[in-house]
Amino acid sequence: MGKPGDPRNQRKYKALRAAFLALNPSCALKLAGCTGRADTVEHTVPVAARPDLAFEVGLWLPACLHCNASKGATYGNRRRRKRSVRPRRLIL
Repeated sequence: MGKPGDPRNQRKYKALRAAFLALNPSCALKLAGCTGRADTVEHTVPVAARPDLAFEVGLWLPACLHCNASKGATYGNRRRRKRSVRPRRLIL
């Protein structure tokens, strides 16, 4: 979220996020270790993939930090796996 140009850094986004979380105080993801209290927004379409959809509230889910970080890590790992991997040379 700290990258320049990230729409989540805008005041408009932060105000919309605060209003969304005030109306939706419970975590919707409920993964193992969930705290239950929503303090972040889970984007069902990742902002990294589609920054133009960052303000689409219909694509948001309220999430606790634990659940959102767990889901975000899964997305990041999946993206890294899709990158082409150069074959390693076998060293004998």
